[in-house]
Amino acid sequence: KKNMCIAGVALNQHDQFPLVILNSREETMKRGTTPIRIQNNKIFCGVDLETNKGTWSGLNTENGNYALLTNIVHKKHLKIENDKPKLVGINNNNNKPLQSRGILVMKALENSIILSHQENYPYRFDNYQILLGNLKRFMSIQQENKEINLRDNDQNFTMDSDGFIFYTSESKAKPIHLPYQKKKVFVYANGSSDEVYKKETYMKDELKRILKSPTKDFDKDVLPQLNALFLHQPIKYQSTGSKEDYWHAKENNIFVENGQFEKTVSQTILVYDKSSPNNLTYYIRDTLHDSVNALKSNPKWEVIKIPFEQKKK
Repeated sequence: KKNMCIAGVALNQHDQFPLVILNSREETMKRGTTPIRIQNNKIFCGVDLETNKGTWSGLNTENGNYALLTNIVHKKHLKIENDKPKLVGINNNNNKPLQSRGILVMKALENSIILSHQENYPYRFDNYQILLGNLKRFMSIQQENKEINLRDNDQNFTMDSDGFIFYTSESKAKPIHLPYQKKKVFVYANGSSDEVYKKETYMKDELKRILKSPTKDFDKDVLPQLNALFLHQPIKYQSTGSKEDYWHAKENNIFVENGQFEKTVSQTILVYDKSSPNNLTYYIRDTLHDSVNALKSNPKWEVIKIPFEQKKK
């Protein structure tokens, strides 16, 4: 996997919209994926048909669990053959069977994930990083408006804790906690914990700028600017066979158009709007067959509201 995915979380950057989560997913164009919809009557996600029905991101509409996973790619493992990027020289130094990382997301949504480094699993995954949280709990804290203390200890994390956790499978990295009441913009792509791509910095800065606006109309004032952010493409990648050209585009572009092999295939925005306190709103679009220019003139966002019932006090 050579993906150029990127995700961003804006916590408490706007009084009206205290949670905005962005995800731009890049994939090989031939990979089979279902549309992002309710699966099995409760899981809102797209399904990867090639990996035992796993997913890259989803929301459990019953218990509120949320997860968003990206893979990790190292430049030293990238090789270009016949204008097509591939990974080589990855050392999987054990005989454990390889499992799809999408299974981890499904387990998290069902509340059965165990955060652990590779050596503690009965099987192995290619490297990944994952954001976990419970949006039902987030909504409840927003409505209660009281101070919450989150312990900085990954051993104490559960899916109904009082903050997100960002976890990476790389052994040297420590989990990052994002308390639900903290003001924070957190962005991650496909690099290691010590790598920051230019597109990550760009998304972080743009999210802060966009959400400074006092507007209360997300569709009119915020969505067009997020659309422009999603279409950020300063480097026009050409299939020259150059590893450096490919990596340069990877580090800079949010929207990916890599000829016939890889492309940005879907983009989502998840928003919590305080004016609708028991709902989450998804903006989703399939971009497999669309160019940047086409999406500038016709953004194609589909809006889906996910209702939650909060417990009565």
